[in-house]
Amino acid sequence: MNFELLKSESFEINNWSGGTTTQLFIYPKTANYIARNFKFRLSTAKVLAEKSDFTTLPNIHRKMMVLDGKITLKHDNKRAKILEKFDCTAFEGFWNTSSVGTCTDFNLMSANGVNGSISKALILKSQYLDLPLDKTCQWQFIYIYKGIVETEIDSKKIVINKGDLLVLTEFENQMLQLNATENCELIFVNIF
Repeated sequence: MNFELLKSESFEINNWSGGTTTQLFIYPKTANYIARNFKFRLSTAKVLAEKSDFTTLPNIHRKMMVLDGKITLKHDNKRAKILEKFDCTAFEGFWNTSSVGTCTDFNLMSANGVNGSISKALILKSQYLDLPLDKTCQWQFIYIYKGIVETEIDSKKIVINKGDLLVLTEFENQMLQLNATENCELIFVNIF
């Protein structure tokens, strides 16, 4: 198994019309969000404006999970969806999307037929979670929204702090034990 631990202080933060966005990961690494030449991108965003318009992203599929707050999304002035903590939605980047409310959210943007999923887990202090690694996935990611998690990979102890992202590739079907040293909120992303 290959892994890379990306620390929160290394992430790029940018402003957008409704708040800020933090890029956690982009693939390929040479890709650029503004050029829209990525296969997939992981980010968090803070929606700070009570009303805002999302950036239009043709040829991009978006999945979004609210981490904190409450937001109502409206697509093409038709469909409205209320999202609260850990609610997920998926929508096309070319849709005209507006929002009412403020929140922090987690985003998976994908292009070129890349499929992915977002899920969450809560682990209480001193508890653990056995995370199944699925070799049908090309990538698995663990993002620590709150808390600290410890794990072991190839006999090496790994500490994943709040805001960090663990990137996993080239694994077999196996379990990865995640041990919480405090109450934790984790986000998992699988890329197929």
